[in-house]
Amino acid sequence: MHLVLDYGGVIVEHDAEREQAHILGVDSETEPYPRWLAYFAFRDGFVQRTAEYVELLSTLTGASHDACREYLEKTWLDPELPEKHVDVLRDLADDHTLVLFGNMVRPWIETVLSEYGVRECFDNLVVSSDLRRPKSHPKGYFECLPRATNQSPSSATSATRTS
Repeated sequence: MHLVLDYGGVIVEHDAEREQAHILGVDSETEPYPRWLAYFAFRDGFVQRTAEYVELLSTLTGASHDACREYLEKTWLDPELPEKHVDVLRDLADDHTLVLFGNMVRPWIETVLSEYGVRECFDNLVVSSDLRRPKSHPKGYFECLPRATNQSPSSATSATRTS
């Protein structure tokens, strides 16, 4: 079976990042929240690397690069991934094709999954930063579909519907 799993809220749980706003020296009630602006730029492909995210976050908040990296470490790179989730992912990966579909950026997801030893459970990562479109853009769902090889388009479509 081909299973598509969401990242945030399903595989991992992130703490409320506004609780770490003090690291950036910003009020957690600021709207628009500067961290979200920098994140959206990364998620949507305007920023391509973590270093660029840190630079943009620093520019938006006035915080040092070190403070921005600390903020990143305590928020998006330190989610909770319960051991029972790790066990379930490994069990599912033994018998199924797993695809992660997340509204996040690839390097952060890969870092977290690798740290927990479950990156190899996923056959594919479909992430907003690669698509340059936020979830739930249809392109993401299309990228999650199983790929048929050596089939005509009609049989590939049929195989997709029954998988």
